[in-house]
Amino acid sequence: MSDFHLLLKKTAPIFGVGSKIQFNEHEEYLLNREINQENIEFEGKWKKKMDLRNSLPEVSSYLVFGFPYPVFQPKIQKASFSAYASINDYHLVVSEKLNQCVQILKKKRPEETFLPLVDSGKVFEKELAIEAKIGFRGKNTLVVNPEYGSFFFIGIILSSLRFDSFFSHSIHTDCGLCERCLKSCPTLALTPYRLLPKKCLSYLTSSKKIEAMKSFSLYGCDLCQMVCPYNLKRNSNPLEDFYYNFQIKLINPDLTEEEFKHYTKNSPLKWIGRKKWITNLQVPYQNPEMPLKPDQKEDLPE
Repeated sequence: MSDFHLLLKKTAPIFGVGSKIQFNEHEEYLLNREINQENIEFEGKWKKKMDLRNSLPEVSSYLVFGFPYPVFQPKIQKASFSAYASINDYHLVVSEKLNQCVQILKKKRPEETFLPLVDSGKVFEKELAIEAKIGFRGKNTLVVNPEYGSFFFIGIILSSLRFDSFFSHSIHTDCGLCERCLKSCPTLALTPYRLLPKKCLSYLTSSKKIEAMKSFSLYGCDLCQMVCPYNLKRNSNPLEDFYYNFQIKLINPDLTEEEFKHYTKNSPLKWIGRKKWITNLQVPYQNPEMPLKPDQKEDLPE
């Protein structure tokens, strides 16, 4: 195994290389979404994202990494949230891993340019991941790796160096006839390979523009992932860098701003802010008619 392969493997267990620079084939779809006001604030400026040279003018290719994370589900009555919200902030972990990789690459190729990106809104991360063949597009629109499923974060390094000259690989699998994810969505936000973001619980519970809604979810939603056969049989050895980081004291509608900042210091929950968190928190606990979350009816006391 070459030093280059060893470096990639040390960075993340999932990795691939891509060289496609322009993604104009999505223009009509994205334009129609914009016309129909279906775009959301987290998606960034999609027209700039269609050409990687808007992020790095000298880009020739890119590395795409997948960082598997553990699927923790804290026992919280009547409510749930996305598994990634119960671990330390992936932005910090992935950024550190990418920066370490870039430092080594720069030593070997000081004349080249490298730009690490994680959840930046500057590129179509999932498109680059599919182009780099670290997974295929699932019917729930997520990138699915045959070994690790879809419970992984994506990290990218754009570069002026042609990485694809070092190695290549392929991936041959897909969802087949399975539609479990589509049937599991409680808000009917999914159709095959398409997502209506403004119906998705992950958006509705994280956007500060949404004041309140009736939901069993405090933050995010994993239902379409939990039922996926690839996730049910996935490699359950996540990176050790991700650790359990949910503070049960956050389940308090009287939480002060100072307390919220303290308990979410290294958590992705800090990004939504105290006001949105309190709004989400009050909905399931102040609505007796709220349905219980699907997987915890047995957790409630008699």
